[in-house]
Amino acid sequence: MPSRALLPLLALIAVFLPLAAQAEEAVPVPLETARLELDNLAAKVKSTRSINDEIMDALDAVSTAYHNLEAPEKPTLKEVPEGASEEEAAAIEAENKKFEDACKTALAAFERSQAKFRKDAEKLFLKALKLQKIHRKLERNIRDDVNIKAAQVLGQTGNPKVTGKIQQTLEKSIFKAKYDVPMQLLEESLAALGAIGDMDSLEWMVKEFTHGNKSPRSKVDQLIAAHKAMILFDREQVPGSLRYKLVQEMVKTYSGIESQAAQSSTDKNVQAAKVFWDRIKNDAIKAVQYFSFDPKNEDEEVLASMREFQSWFRDHKNPKRAPWKRAK
Repeated sequence: MPSRALLPLLALIAVFLPLAAQAEEAVPVPLETARLELDNLAAKVKSTRSINDEIMDALDAVSTAYHNLEAPEKPTLKEVPEGASEEEAAAIEAENKKFEDACKTALAAFERSQAKFRKDAEKLFLKALKLQKIHRKLERNIRDDVNIKAAQVLGQTGNPKVTGKIQQTLEKSIFKAKYDVPMQLLEESLAALGAIGDMDSLEWMVKEFTHGNKSPRSKVDQLIAAHKAMILFDREQVPGSLRYKLVQEMVKTYSGIESQAAQSSTDKNVQAAKVFWDRIKNDAIKAVQYFSFDPKNEDEEVLASMREFQSWFRDHKNPKRAPWKRAK
């Protein structure tokens, strides 16, 4: 069983392992080929007749190109040979300068083309994330697997500029779906935000996913997926004020529910609290542990309940002190 401190690292490895394998075997993709792959993905996403595997293969191909576009070769300049006259040396240096300038121009053009390609690719990734083909009888989206793959490739872009669009897709499409949304799609979509690591996304998660709404089940699924995603953010990069806010809100929200769930009673509210807390407690507690830097009790055991954290937080409520303010 991996240590708790390793869990965020293992989760990130799970997100980026496909990309690492891809990079190890990657062959530079010419821009012309990349554009053809992009056109193919656009066609597959647009067609209602496309099968999921076709769309997912196209997503993989464009993602590979996204990270491995073939850049212009670095210039190899001529050396001035020993014994060369001043005129010969000047001619070689002039030729080198001309070649360098041409290479810089080519590189600038490539970078513009690369930026446009990536922007176009991201638009299609986002389109695939919300792609739907509803099976009315089964009440499910036949494109679920495509959505999941799109979430994964979006997380691998590492581009903070896509996070707002991912959140928008979640709020306006996935969370409001009239069909059963698979847990994996929620987890992968929110994990993409964690993998990219933009602080605005974590602020959004704290605001939207620190609540005690026990129903409907889909709402609780979203909560669990968000708590799992929170620990994908690099806590060393998260401002102390935001870590403080996250821990404070979660302890305040869940300590009462944990206490209620521990009661021995057949009361329907207590039973509802038990069911709810059993579902969310592991990931909620992991998030609090992670962002408070795994505080320990007198027995040198990491705090493992909201009750313990409630007491601990009273002694650590000054946001200007450790663990909120980290030593540099």
